[in-house]
Amino acid sequence: EIQRARSTSRSSPLPSLASVVMGATLSKMATGRRLGVVALLVVLGALKARRDARIRRQKAAKTSPTANGSGNKKPGTASKKAKAAAVKKRIWSIIWPKRYFAPGPDGAGSIELLGLVVLNLWRVWTLLRYTVTVQSLDKIIITRDRVQWRKALLTSVFNGLETAFIEGLLRLLRARLGMIFRRKLTEALHDDYFDGNASYYHVESAVPDADTRITTDVKTTAAGFAEYTGSLLFTSVSGGFFLTKILLEYGPVFAGTPFVYVVGAGVLIGKLAPVDWSLLGQLSVARAAYRAQHTRLVMHNEAVAVLQGKGAEEAILDTRLSAVVAAQGKVD
Repeated sequence: EIQRARSTSRSSPLPSLASVVMGATLSKMATGRRLGVVALLVVLGALKARRDARIRRQKAAKTSPTANGSGNKKPGTASKKAKAAAVKKRIWSIIWPKRYFAPGPDGAGSIELLGLVVLNLWRVWTLLRYTVTVQSLDKIIITRDRVQWRKALLTSVFNGLETAFIEGLLRLLRARLGMIFRRKLTEALHDDYFDGNASYYHVESAVPDADTRITTDVKTTAAGFAEYTGSLLFTSVSGGFFLTKILLEYGPVFAGTPFVYVVGAGVLIGKLAPVDWSLLGQLSVARAAYRAQHTRLVMHNEAVAVLQGKGAEEAILDTRLSAVVAAQGKVD
């Protein structure tokens, strides 16, 4: 009986510790991948639901705008957002190249956009090499190898100079792109400004600060769109590279976690601290009125001096300045 028991135990041995650990590890990996796929599907579903809700609000605002006490139709918040989105879409259609690398205004900005893509790829490669250099420096500090320390330190200095050179070129290309955007926007506004017989007269009657909008506001808008384009290209290039790397090495859970954070934080910020963009418009109007009052005083300085109107003019300037300070305080 004892011999039969021994032979039975030898013929059916218990699983080894390595096989148990391997099985548990594979089970965890499979579970992690399933959780990653589920998390990714949840994020995509949330984004689709948010997009569908925004489209429904825009359609509802277009078909049924709200009415105020006087009976005039006043657009709601969704209608304002739809109008702002339409304005942005028209701006992009004006400033973006119609045909890439085409001669003339249709292809203006294509070279700058290509340069931004190439420089962002170069910056990612530089960042990877700089990371390897920093890791080498950490190891050399422990081993105290002076020769390797000097080599790694020199490589780090060259990496820093290379990064500064790339950043300078990126700033130059963004500035050139902003000037191209500004010219396109200004030419489009000039076409609208002089469209028809004396249309500029009607524009000045409806918009008292048209000169400020064509000069200062267009410059600010063009620079903002150029900076946004540069940031978008950098995020697309570097984010696409590192996202692919994380996805291949660690799975969809770690790759999808930043997107969950970004979406959640964006929704939370929009609920807790909504941005009132109308304050910027109020600040622009106040600045234009203050500047126009100075221009008026320069043009009519002789009449003001003869009629002893300096007190009234000074009071008007103080009032306009107070309006600028109040608007700036709301923005800040």
